[in-house]
Parts: sequence; C-alpha cells; structure tokens
Amino acid sequence: MAPWKRSNRRRQHQFGFTLIETLVIIGVAGVLAAISAPSMISLMDNLRVNQTILEVRTVLQNTQRQAIRSTQVCSVALQVEAEDSHTNNGNNGKGNGNGNGNGNGNGNGNGN
Repeated sequence: MAPWKRSNRRRQHQFGFTLIETLVIIGVAGVLAAISAPSMISLMDNLRVNQTILEVRTVLQNTQRQAIRSTQVCSVALQVEAEDSHTNNGNNGKGNGNGNGNGNGNGNGNGN
C-alpha cells in the first residue's frame, strides 16, 4: 500500500477521553457547583426552619391533647439554642419540648 493512502486511514477503535476533554468536564462541573452552592445553603436553612416549625407544632398539639384528656392546664417548655448559620454544633435545628400535665408528669410531649 502506498504511504499516502496509509496516512488517510482513520483509527476505528478509539475509546476513552483525552486529558483536555477531562479537564473541560471538571471545569464545567466546578463552575456549576460554585453557582449552585449558595442556593443549596439557602435551601438547607429553609428545610431546617420548616422542620423546627413542624416539631414545635407537634409538641403543642400533643400538649393540647393531654390538657384536654386530663382537664388540667399543661405547659410547654422549649429549649432554644443559638446556632451559627454556617456551622452545625450537633443541634440539627431541633428543639426539645415538654408539656407538664397536673404536676406529676402526666402529660409530656417530646419535640425530638
């Protein structure tokens, strides 16, 4: 076969990615991560607030049910811990609630 015809042949079995293609993909993924990070942080904060609201509502409803059942005045004590918005100190946005029935612990709700 003539040398000029051999150089015109294409390789038919090429698999994988080149280094440049891999770097471009990593760069695009990095840019997308940098753009989406603030909205993800905001989403996580909103989810934490909504979860805490749901837990407080549940504690209040349980305490109300206990007060109706026992025909006593019940109270709720919520433990609130301040938390930095970007660090998690293990609280996970949860508050603890205890409803006390007639003074001897008949009605208690748990906010966990």
